Amino acid sequence: MAKSPDLGKPARLNYAKVEFRHIQTKADERKMLTADPWSYLHSYLRDKAEASRGTNRQCFTRANYYANLAEDFYKAASGASLPTKGTLSYYGMLNLVKAFVSVRGVELETTQEHHGLSLPHGEQHKVSIQHRPKSGKSIFYEFARELGSPTTRTSTIGVIDACLNIPELHSICHELGFAGSQKQRFIPVEIDVRTSDDHKWLFTLLSYRKEDEKRTPIHRILKGNRKDYFLDPVSENGRVYHRSKKRKKLSSENWNRVYCNILKEYHSFSISSLLTPSGYKYYLNLRDADFHHLAYSLIAMFYAGTVARYRPSEVEVIMKGTQRAILTEAIALLPSQFLYQLTSLITERICVIPYSKI
Repeated sequence: MAKSPDLGKPARLNYAKVEFRHIQTKADERKMLTADPWSYLHSYLRDKAEASRGTNRQCFTRANYYANLAEDFYKAASGASLPTKGTLSYYGMLNLVKAFVSVRGVELETTQEHHGLSLPHGEQHKVSIQHRPKSGKSIFYEFARELGSPTTRTSTIGVIDACLNIPELHSICHELGFAGSQKQRFIPVEIDVRTSDDHKWLFTLLSYRKEDEKRTPIHRILKGNRKDYFLDPVSENGRVYHRSKKRKKLSSENWNRVYCNILKEYHSFSISSLLTPSGYKYYLNLRDADFHHLAYSLIAMFYAGTVARYRPSEVEVIMKGTQRAILTEAIALLPSQFLYQLTSLITERICVIPYSKI
């Protein structure tokens, strides 16, 4: 490997360390620690509605209505068992999505709405993804578009393929043999925001553990948009580092603008986020999925919720087979992750679990 380029030092603004974020925030924006994201979400949406006028006020008011529906479905799901739990959880997540796209200015309620997803006739364990409809609004299309990964065509995806693109589920899919001989596509990464020693230039470091190379298709790390963005790897102390090629000129006036531009650039690198008790962890999808990982979460939960309503025979097959483990894992993990992630996207502030929560 090449000799190490200048790796700089951790970036700091107003004496606080600047961290990488997967949503657009100010460089020195503090995280919101909340054990009850519902209360924070409702308070935010009410305040925004009261401070807005016209169409914007309608959108925020609708968003709060959908958020209330979502909370009710979540509460109902917490006391339900399989397969009903999957249906209630999906509708909770669907209404969170409707709240999110409403905040982004998508006017729902004004025309016919479709899930944008369906179970293909005559095929099991698959979901059809509708492209933009000629009339009405597709909730999935609007959601995927707002996440930066719009649908480009009508397609069909296996539910296991969707789960393999969700960081919470990809490990169990591999352990149960659903990925065949493929190596794991997700590699855990750290993304550090750095400055030059004189604090005049801003850049980033993407790194991973050297030991993770064996279980992933690491040759793909410099594929696609990442190829022209990062320098060749440098190995130090058991980690491999890729520094961004370009450094951004810093001044006291442009700090937040430069930082936000870097966050936008990372949106095209197939970085997935996973909330843990110690904050968000990041994973790089080396297979460069078609959709954002939250869109795949909605696909997986649509399947869990819809197959329970319309295909009892298919549910029976799942409950007696190895796919049951993936279904139960999805229903146990995805709704709570989705709640924190969507709350962060809606409020444009990173929401995390407090250390004090037991």
